[in-house]
Amino acid sequence: MNAEKNMTPRLLAIADCVSQNAKIADVGTDHAYIPIYLVQKGKISSALAMDINRGPLLRAENNIAKFQLQENIVTRLSDGIKELKAGEADEIIVAGMGGILICEILEAKKELLTKDVRLILQPMTAAEEVRKYLHHNGFCIKEERLAKEGNKIYQILTAQVGDMEVNREADYYISPYLLTNHVPLAKEFLIFKIREFEKILRGLTAAKRENANDREVYVRNLLDELYEIKEGCSQW
Repeated sequence: MNAEKNMTPRLLAIADCVSQNAKIADVGTDHAYIPIYLVQKGKISSALAMDINRGPLLRAENNIAKFQLQENIVTRLSDGIKELKAGEADEIIVAGMGGILICEILEAKKELLTKDVRLILQPMTAAEEVRKYLHHNGFCIKEERLAKEGNKIYQILTAQVGDMEVNREADYYISPYLLTNHVPLAKEFLIFKIREFEKILRGLTAAKRENANDREVYVRNLLDELYEIKEGCSQW
């Protein structure tokens, strides 16, 4: 059986970020498609598949057995990384959940996140909150990728302990890495973010609520920065 048939563009982009022979912990593993694919491809020899709920973990165990990888992939019931022990993983995948939840998972056992540990993060929402968390907690984004499924573009961030430079608020919403390295889909994603905040601004303007004033100023300033970024991309 070929595990690749289960891999969507989003999952493939996450798997591609994993280093050769890494010891990985896949947090929120659900079906365990990523570790199964990586072991079957020979990129890693073993993995730890973790989930907070027994149901997804049972699905993962069934899939692992179907591919006869019980000796390679161990499952563990865990709230985020709370049951992960020091040294068990040098790369931690936290994918397929909201950005705020990802931040909470990292914060809950931050002592595990040493300079030797790489984070592979894929927030479904609020990616800007993940970048803010990384910036304010001594992490540096090393790489970013984008993957498209239908009309949705997903962001995949790789980070480690280090200094991260942020020059403007818009850097939290569209990473300078994407633009500097002309990552595929970066311009399309930038245009999507501009349209998203233009729509938000129209809503705030129409509402004319007193408590919307600060938010409106924030969105206007953010859009100005995004327009400036877009102008800089015009020569790509």
